[in-house]
Amino acid sequence: MTSIRNLAGMALLLALAGCATLSESDCARGDWHRIGLEDGRYGYSAERLSHHDKACAKHGFGVDARAYHAGHATGLRQFCVPARAFSMGRKGETYQHQCPRDTEAAFMPAYHHGRDVYGVEQELERLKKELDELRAEIDDENTGKTAREIAEQRLRYVSNDRNRRERDRDALLERARRLGYDNAW
Repeated sequence: MTSIRNLAGMALLLALAGCATLSESDCARGDWHRIGLEDGRYGYSAERLSHHDKACAKHGFGVDARAYHAGHATGLRQFCVPARAFSMGRKGETYQHQCPRDTEAAFMPAYHHGRDVYGVEQELERLKKELDELRAEIDDENTGKTAREIAEQRLRYVSNDRNRRERDRDALLERARRLGYDNAW
């Protein structure tokens, strides 16, 4: 019982530590332009400053909102590029519409293109699992003759579907390469 309490206590401490967005030394250093720049580069919204403010207030430090916002705007310009959008979409990440309108016009098509690749890759994973299950059923000595024939027929159908989806994915990736989306950081 004591070890369960210790684990629960450690989990609570880790959760509370995860709430702080900045360390005391970051707050003391006060390089708010750099902090804003990094937050923008990683796609955080400018509202993250309020979390930094709370974290630093606990250590007796304030924030420089003007410097933070200037850095954040610069960082967002680095984040809001088509290659990053494609990468986010391909990973299945959610876009929070934090990019300025002028960059979002190029960002969104790349993001949707990445989401298309993500969808096809998820489908390919599902098909792979189905193929593995069908092969196991075919190889199982307890599978009856009729069930085995049905599984073999289904295996051919699913294999053809997988091949078609692989061609779809490859075409999407080739288009992404031509559009310059494949060089995401």
